[in-house]
Amino acid sequence: MKTMKSTGKSVIKRIAKITAWTIGITIALVVLLLSAAVWILTPARLTPLVRDIANKNLNAEVTLSKAELTLWKTFPHLYIDLDSVTVKSDAFAALDASQRALLPQDADTLVSIDKFHGAINLPALLKGDIKLYDVELTYPKVNAVSYNNEICNFYIVPESEESAEAESSGIPDISINRFEIINRMPIRYISIADSLDISLTLRQSRILNADSKYEVTLDSDLKALLPPDIDIDSMTIAIDGKIQWLHERPEWITLENFNITAGPVRAVINSSINFATPLTFENLAMTVNSLSPEEVISYIPDKWRGNVKELSTDMKIDMAMELTRPYPINSKAMPSCTADIVIKPCKLKYDHYALKDVEADITVAVNGDDINQSTVSLRHLRVATDGARVSVKGSATSLLKNPYIDAHIKASADFSKLPYDMRAAIPGSIKGRLEFDSDARLHLKDLTPKRFHRILVNGNLALHDIDASLPENGIDLYTRNAKITLGTNTSFVTDAQRVDSLLTASVNIDTIRISASGMDIAVKELKGGIGCTNKASSSDTTQINPIGATIKAEGIRYIDSDSIRMWLRGAKLSGAIQRYEGQGRVPLLRLNTGADVAVYADRFNRLFMRNGNFDIKAHMKPRRELLPRLKARYDSLSASHPGLAPDSIFSLMRKSMPGRKVDMSKYDILDFGLDQNTKRMLLKWDVSGSMTAERGMLFSTYFPLRNRIEDIDLCFTTDSVRLNDMKYKAGHSDFRINGAIRNLRQALISRRPVQINLTVESDTLDINQIVQASYKGAAFAEQVREGSISIDNIEDEKAMQQLADSVTQSGETSALLIPMNVRADINMKAKHVMYADITMQDFKGDLLINNGALNLRDLSAGSAIGGAALTALYTAPTKNDIRFGFGLKLNDMHIKEFINLIPAVDSLMPLLKDFDGVIDADIAATTEVDSCMNLILPSLEAAIKLSGENLVLLDAETFKTLSKWLMFKDKKRNVIPHMEVEMLVDNSTLELFPFVFDFDRYRLAVMGSNDLALNYKYHISVLKSPMPFKFGLNLSGNTDKMKVRLGKAKYKPDQAGETIAIVDTTRINLLKEIDRVFSRGAKAARLSGLKVSRKPEKVTFEEFNDTISHNDSIMFIEKGILPKPESDE
Repeated sequence: MKTMKSTGKSVIKRIAKITAWTIGITIALVVLLLSAAVWILTPARLTPLVRDIANKNLNAEVTLSKAELTLWKTFPHLYIDLDSVTVKSDAFAALDASQRALLPQDADTLVSIDKFHGAINLPALLKGDIKLYDVELTYPKVNAVSYNNEICNFYIVPESEESAEAESSGIPDISINRFEIINRMPIRYISIADSLDISLTLRQSRILNADSKYEVTLDSDLKALLPPDIDIDSMTIAIDGKIQWLHERPEWITLENFNITAGPVRAVINSSINFATPLTFENLAMTVNSLSPEEVISYIPDKWRGNVKELSTDMKIDMAMELTRPYPINSKAMPSCTADIVIKPCKLKYDHYALKDVEADITVAVNGDDINQSTVSLRHLRVATDGARVSVKGSATSLLKNPYIDAHIKASADFSKLPYDMRAAIPGSIKGRLEFDSDARLHLKDLTPKRFHRILVNGNLALHDIDASLPENGIDLYTRNAKITLGTNTSFVTDAQRVDSLLTASVNIDTIRISASGMDIAVKELKGGIGCTNKASSSDTTQINPIGATIKAEGIRYIDSDSIRMWLRGAKLSGAIQRYEGQGRVPLLRLNTGADVAVYADRFNRLFMRNGNFDIKAHMKPRRELLPRLKARYDSLSASHPGLAPDSIFSLMRKSMPGRKVDMSKYDILDFGLDQNTKRMLLKWDVSGSMTAERGMLFSTYFPLRNRIEDIDLCFTTDSVRLNDMKYKAGHSDFRINGAIRNLRQALISRRPVQINLTVESDTLDINQIVQASYKGAAFAEQVREGSISIDNIEDEKAMQQLADSVTQSGETSALLIPMNVRADINMKAKHVMYADITMQDFKGDLLINNGALNLRDLSAGSAIGGAALTALYTAPTKNDIRFGFGLKLNDMHIKEFINLIPAVDSLMPLLKDFDGVIDADIAATTEVDSCMNLILPSLEAAIKLSGENLVLLDAETFKTLSKWLMFKDKKRNVIPHMEVEMLVDNSTLELFPFVFDFDRYRLAVMGSNDLALNYKYHISVLKSPMPFKFGLNLSGNTDKMKVRLGKAKYKPDQAGETIAIVDTTRINLLKEIDRVFSRGAKAARLSGLKVSRKPEKVTFEEFNDTISHNDSIMFIEKGILPKPESDE
C-alpha cells in the first residue's frame, strides 16, 4: 500500500519537474531568440529593414536615419528608437504644373518626427496584451493637404483585400503608462477645394496612466483661414483630464473632470462613451464657468463684429448641460438634456448705454424626441440702470408649434433720472414715473384680434405726472395720474346671471391732455373698461367671442387746426360684440353713447345738445344665393381673377352688366361723401338704432338762423330714419315733425333717390326769414366752393351771422339747386304764416320734391282780409337751368298786400299802386331764373285776372283834376264800384283784354299794352259821359312823358266779357303742366310756356289823324273840357 502511494507521488513530481523544465527551456529559447534578434538586428541592419518594409506597404516614400532596439538593459521592456523619420506621399504625382502650383511647396511631406522613443512589455505581449511604456515623440510635424476629395497626401495606406469569412479577433488589453510630446507638434490641414487652412501647434502634451485612468494634458495654439474670409489669428486650445479604459469593457471610455479650453471657453466634461455600434454617449455632463462674452467677441473677426464691438461688460456666464438619457450619434432625434445658464450680477455698456445691474438664471429642458415639448424656465432676469428697473420670471413651453408663455413682469422707471444717453435717444423729452406689474399666460398665436380673448393676464400699469413732448412727431402729452388694470378671472352678475372667467382691462385717468398734428385733446376723470370671456367655450376662434366695453368721462375737449372744437360733459360710451340670434359665426354689434352736454363748433357751424343718447346695433347680413345665370358669371370672373376678393368680383359684375350710362356730373347730387370701405360695410351689415335728446341748438352760416330742437326721438335702420314728434324751431318759425326718410342704403351707396315722407305742423311759419336764410346760405356755400371768400377763425355766432350777411349785402346770391337724388312728400300745416307784410292763418299744403323739381301743391291760407291758394313748380337741376311756374288765386286781398306779395306786379302794372281797395286775383305764370335767383323778365309769361269792388284812386290831386276836367257829379267820392280786368304778359309786353268799368257819370272801356320798360300804348273809350257822343282817349309814351290825345272810341260793345274764362283756363292748364313735369322730373321734362287760347287784339291809332270831329271839339270847348284856342290878333 505504501509502495503504491509513494509511486503516485513520484509520478506527480516527475510530471511537475518535466513541465517546469519545458517552460524554462521555452522561455530560455524565446530569450535566446530575442537576444539573437537584438544582437543580429543592429541599427545598421534594422534601419534599412524598417525603411523597406514601410515603403513596400505604403503609397509613400519613408526615410529614417536610425532604428534601434534595446532589451537587456530594460528587460522585460523592449524599447524602440527611431530617428529623423519622414513620410512623403505620392498622391500629387499625377497633377500637372498648373494644378501643382495651387499646392504649398511642402505638400508631399505628410509626417516628420525628429525622434520616436517607446517600449512594449514582452511577457504581456506573449499573453496577447499590449502594454506600452514611456512613449515620446520629439518635435513631430503633421502636414495634411487635400487637393479634392479623391487626391489627398494622407491617402497612403493601400486598400486591403480581406476575406469575407474572416472573423474579427477580440480587442486586446491595451494600456500605456506615459505618452509625451517633447518640444512641440505643429499640425496643419489645407484643403484647396474648400479654401481651408488650419494650423494647430501642440506646445505641451502628456498622457499618464494610474490604475487604468489616463491623465491627459494638452496645450496648443490654433490658427485658421476659413471661407469666405474668416481669419483666426491665434487661439489657445488646452486639454487636461482623466480618461479611463478597462479591458473588461473595451468599448467604453470614461472621461473624468476632462477640461477642454478653447480661447476664452473652458469646459469641464464628465462622460461615459460606448464605442460599440452605434457610438453612444451613455452619460454626459458639461460645465462652462465664468465665460466672458467680451473675450468671446474679441475672437470674432473684426469685420464680422459690427456694432457688437461697442459692447463693454464684466459679465461672467456659468453654463451647465447634462444628458437626461443615453444618446447614440446616429439618432435622428436631438439629445435630451437639461441646461442651466446663470449670469452673475454684472454691468454692461453698449455704445452710450450703460446697465448697472444685469442678472439672470435660466434653465432649458430639451426633449430630444419632440423639441416642441421642451421647456424654458426663467428663474429670474433683472436689468437695471439709473432711473429704470425691469425684472422677469416665468417659463415657456410648446416652443415650436405655438409657444406658451407664463411670465411675471415687473418694471419701474423715473424718466427724469434715466441716463443722459438714454434720454437723448428719445426723439423729444419725457418726465414722470411709470410702474408696471403683471402676470401673463398666453400662446403667441393668441396675439391676434381673433384669439386675444384667450390670454390670461392680471396686472396694472400706473403713470404719474407724465409730461412728454415729441417735436418731430408734433406730439405733446400730459397726464397726472393714470392707471391701466388688466384682469383675467373676473366675474360679474347681470340679469340675475353670473358671468365668470372674463379677460378685462380697465383704465382710470384723472387728467390727460394730448396735442398731435394740430389736434388738442383734454380729458378729465376718464374711466373705462373692456372685457371678454376666455373660458374653454370660447376656444373656437372661428366663432364670435362676446366682448363688452364701456367708457365714461367727466369732461372731454377737442380742438384742431381746422377750427373744429368739441366739448363733452358727462360723456359715456358702451359697446359689445355678441352672437346674432345665437349664431356663433354671425356677429352682433351694440353701441350706446351719450353726453349730458355736447358742444360742437367749426368755422361755419355751432351745435349744442343736452342729454343726448345714441343707441345702435348691427349684424352681418347672410349672403343671398345667386341666380344660376349670375352664379355662372361670378364663377367665370372668379376664375379669371383668382386674387380678387368677392366684393371686387361683384363690382366687376355690375360694371359688365348692360345699362344706360347717364352723365350726372352737371346735375346737383346730394353727396354723402362715403368711401368705398364704408359702402361695402353698408352692403354687408344691417344697422338699427335710436337717438334721443332733451334739446339741442344749431347755428350755421349755410342756414344763418338760430335752430332749436326739442324732444329729439328718432329711430333708424340702414335703410330708413323715423322721426317721432320732434320739435324744431328755426328763427321765428316752429315745427313739429313726424315721418320717415327711406331708401337710405341705396342713396348712400349708389346715389339713388332718398325718399322723404314727413308731416310738419307749425304754429308760426316765417317764410320771409326762411327764404332769406336759404338765399344767404346758398350764396355763402357758392363762394366757399369758388374760394372767393376769406375764411378766418370765427369765435361766436354774431361773427358768423355777420359773415353770412356780408355775402348777401354785397348783392351776391346763388342758385337754390334741387338735388336729383331726393324725393320728398312733406305735408305742411301752420296756424300762422308770415310772407312779405302779410300774416295769414290756417296754412296747409304739400311740398313735393322729385328728380330736381320742387312742387308746392295745393298751398292755401286765409286771413281776416282774404285768402290765397297756390300751386307752384321750381325746377333747378343745375344753376344754369332754373325755371319757375305757379298758379295763384287770391280772394279779398288788399291791393297794397297784393303788390307786396308779388313784387313783380309793380313793375308790370305801376298804375296799380295808385289804387286802394280789395281785389280778387287769378294768376298763372312761368319764367326762367338766373344763377343769382333773379327773374329773367324776357322769359316771363303770365296770365292775370284782377277784379275788385269799390276801388279808390289814391292820388287826390289826380282825382281833383279828373273830376274837374271830366265834370264829375260827385267831386269828393273817387270810388270805382266794380272793375274786372284780364291781361297777358308775353315777349316782355303786357297786353290788356278790353274791360269796362263805371266811374262817376262815365262808363269807360280800356284796352292796350305796355312793355316792361313801361312804354305805354293804351286806348280808353268813353262809352257813357255827359257828352252826347262817344269819344276815346289815346295814351302813349312813358311815365316821364305821356301824351294824351282825344280820338274816336275804338271799343266795340260785343267785346265785353269775351275773355272772362281765359286766365282761369290758362291757370288750370298750367297746373296740369306742373303735374306732368314734376312726375317726370326736371331731367326728363321741362316746364313749357303758358298755353293761352286767345290773345287780345292789338290797339292801333294814329297820333294826329285819329281825332274827334270839328263839331265835337266845339262841344268840348263849350263844356270847358278843352281850352279855347288863342285868337289871332
